[in-house]
Amino acid sequence: MISIGKFRYLVTIQKLDGTLDAAGQEVQSWVSHGQRYASIEPLSGRELYTARQFFADVTTQMTMRYLAGVTPKMRVSYNSTVWNIRSAINIENANRELQILATEIV
Repeated sequence: MISIGKFRYLVTIQKLDGTLDAAGQEVQSWVSHGQRYASIEPLSGRELYTARQFFADVTTQMTMRYLAGVTPKMRVSYNSTVWNIRSAINIENANRELQILATEIV
């Protein structure tokens, strides 16, 4: 069961998209894949240790309602903070909740 109260932050999932400019050159830019309200929790202690066994630089865990097509090639944006997605997990494969492990871009 999803607790709606913990989803306080409206985040944007972005994907890299290529378009052609006036000279016919490909220009890549980040475009919106979708928006969701999410919880954003810095990892600490044991959680950080466990996550780092898989991804050396994971610093944040986000939980949100499910959004199809989210992959580690995408990123998450909230206000002026951006995170690279390291892992996107469809909890229990139920298409209800998505858990993202991410690395903040400095």
